[in-house]
Amino acid sequence: MKKFAILSLLLCGGFASGQVKTELTDVDRQLLLEQMQKILDASKNNVSTRLSTALNAYRAALTSDAATHELYIKCVEKVLFQDEAKKAKEFRNWKKSHKDRRDTPSFRRALRYQLRWLVLMIETATDPEAKKNATKRALSVMNEVLSDHEKLDGSAQVLRGNPMSSVFATAYDMNSVKSAQFPQSPLDIAGIYEGLVFPDLRESASFDKLKAAWLKRIELEGGILQKLGTARDQNGDKGRRPEFEKWYYKTRPNLIWEMERDLFKSGDERGASLRMLKFLEKNFSHTSAPKWIDSFTNLVKGEEEKVPQSSKIAEGSEPEKK
Repeated sequence: MKKFAILSLLLCGGFASGQVKTELTDVDRQLLLEQMQKILDASKNNVSTRLSTALNAYRAALTSDAATHELYIKCVEKVLFQDEAKKAKEFRNWKKSHKDRRDTPSFRRALRYQLRWLVLMIETATDPEAKKNATKRALSVMNEVLSDHEKLDGSAQVLRGNPMSSVFATAYDMNSVKSAQFPQSPLDIAGIYEGLVFPDLRESASFDKLKAAWLKRIELEGGILQKLGTARDQNGDKGRRPEFEKWYYKTRPNLIWEMERDLFKSGDERGASLRMLKFLEKNFSHTSAPKWIDSFTNLVKGEEEKVPQSSKIAEGSEPEKK
C-alpha cells in the first residue's frame, strides 16, 4: 500500500509540476518498472484467457457438423451484426436467407474442416508441444479432406481462404495470432509440403524419402483439381475437369523438373542429373524446355546456389485461393 501511495504521488505530483524539471530516483525507477511488469503480466493473462476460451469453444464445436454450424451462426451474429450495431431483425433476415440458400450438408462439413485447420494453426503457433506434431496433423486433415471430397462438392471454396480471417477467428479475437509460417488451407498442397514436409527431408539428405514426398505432393495436387476443382466441363460433363487437364500437361512437368532439381541441390547430383537428361529428351517440346535447359546447364556447371529454393509453380500448381 505504501508503494502504491509513493507511485501515485510520483505520477500525479511529478507530472503536475509543469515546467519544473524532475529526475527519477532509484526508488522511482524500481516502482515504475514493477508497475510495468504488472501491466505486462495482466496483458499476458488476458491473452491466455482469450486463447483458452476460444480453443474450448472451437473444440466443443468440432464434435459434429451441426455443432460447428451452430458456432458459425453465433460468430456471424456477433461479428457481422452485434459488433456492427445492426438490428436483431437484420440478423433474423440473414439467418433465413442463409438457411434457404447456403446451409447445406457440404457447407457444414466444409466449415468443420475450416475450424479444424484454425485450431491446428493456433495450437501450432502457441504450443511448442503441438508444433512437434504439426506436420503429421496437417497431413491427416489434408488427406481427410480429399477422402471426403464428395461430401464437400460445391462448398470447397470455404477451405480456400485463410481461417485466421474467418468469423470463427474474428469473434474470439484470434486474428492476431502469428501463424504466417503455417499453410493457410488444407487445400494448399504446395504450402504444406514446402513449409512442413520437405525441410526436414532436405536436412536429412534422405533422397528416397524426399523423392517419395515429391511424388505424393504431385499426386495430391492433381487429385485436388480432379476432386475439388472449381471449373467443370462447359458441356456439363462432371467427369471432366478442364483445369486438371491444363495442370497435367502444363504444370505437372514443371513440378517433376523441380523435384529433380531439388534432389540435385539436396545432394543427389549424379542420379538427378541423369534423370533430368532423360526428362528433357522426352519433353523437349514443352514450353518450359528452354528454362529447363538453362537450369540444367547452370546446375551441372555449379553456377546455381546450393540451397534449394521454393519450388512453387505459378501456373496452376495449386488451387486458386479465395
